Amino acid sequence: MAVGIEESSSRTRISRYESGVHEPPTQTARLIAKALKVPLAYLYCEDDAVAALLVSLYQLSAGEREVRVGQFSVMLAEGGS
Repeated sequence: MAVGIEESSSRTRISRYESGVHEPPTQTARLIAKALKVPLAYLYCEDDAVAALLVSLYQLSAGEREVRVGQFSVMLAEGGS
């Protein structure tokens, strides 16, 4: 019940979300992301490498995240190498 889904229907509902049959309401997706300790964007990421980067970035402190994003912006401005 951590994400507001009744235990009796949770398997079916989560399975439908995972398979793309249904999309959870945004608030439910936020609760799922919080329970999994991942950013909301992770749940919608289609690329495993990008998903891993999102989780790594999410786990950094706010200050370290700002530094890393700044470094990445400079790298992109210099041509991506």
